[in-house]
Amino acid sequence: MTTADLGRPQDPKDPFDAFMWAILEGYHDEGLRDGPRLSAYAGRLLAKARKVELPAGATPREHAIALVDKVDQRPGIDPAVSLQWLIDALVLWPDCAEAYMWVANIIEGREHAPILMQPFYILAIEGLRRRLAAGASAHQDAATEQALLVRALKGLGEALATTGLASEAVGRYIEALQLDPGDAEDIRPRLAIALMVTGETESAESALVPAAETPLQLFAKAAVSYAKTEGTGEARHALIAARRANPYVTPFLTGQKKMSGMLTGKAAVDEAQYICLALAPAVSGVPGFAAWLRREAAPPVVARGKAGKQHKKR
Repeated sequence: MTTADLGRPQDPKDPFDAFMWAILEGYHDEGLRDGPRLSAYAGRLLAKARKVELPAGATPREHAIALVDKVDQRPGIDPAVSLQWLIDALVLWPDCAEAYMWVANIIEGREHAPILMQPFYILAIEGLRRRLAAGASAHQDAATEQALLVRALKGLGEALATTGLASEAVGRYIEALQLDPGDAEDIRPRLAIALMVTGETESAESALVPAAETPLQLFAKAAVSYAKTEGTGEARHALIAARRANPYVTPFLTGQKKMSGMLTGKAAVDEAQYICLALAPAVSGVPGFAAWLRREAAPPVVARGKAGKQHKKR
């Protein structure tokens, strides 16, 4: 995979696109896959960007966080304003992981999003590791920064698993769970799905045991049960329980309904879209799983004349 395969524009028109595609070139074309090397490369790019004036009395870190907060507070992303604020935040403070997380969030709706997001999650993770190594800051305590690191590891794990790099995703998920054994981010079902894709069905099953039965957990359990039983008995019961928890998931997974790719404001529908993203590695990477879902989710066929007794109106 190269940036040419991703449809890189010939003449980027703004600083955000220029920076984004330069990072993608370093990651895909030049092989800068590990955090320290990619971070050093990003630092060299940012050193060439326009200088940002600091308000009186503010530190680079304080103003960088303030710029990201301004993006958070806007009702939408304005390419001419919001994206420049994110680049300015990184120029001021290259460890501003919040800005890199925003970049990944903005990319999410684009074509090839799971591939495009990977280097930005890596940069966020590297920045957060440096921040945690340096100790808690006046802005955020260590627990808050650790929680952000868990979210970044989860995002990178999903992006890797969705693009066929399930083994790499497993490592990211395990690191996230080491930081958050209580699993506030629902990592365990994602880990189970990645392990299932790599053929480690028993480990996948073990990953689910301590987890709470969230809708994602239930669908992951159905997927692992499919791998374990080839779609018989136990897997069918698990899928029925999962569909009860969220009936919107299987229509999206089987193509009966099209996902919007953005938040709808309907909690169950939005949850279903996130579950589908987490299940995508199993749908594409486990032979027969997608076909099994289509069979099991299909409405029952009622034979003609067997619909039951007809009652006359009185």
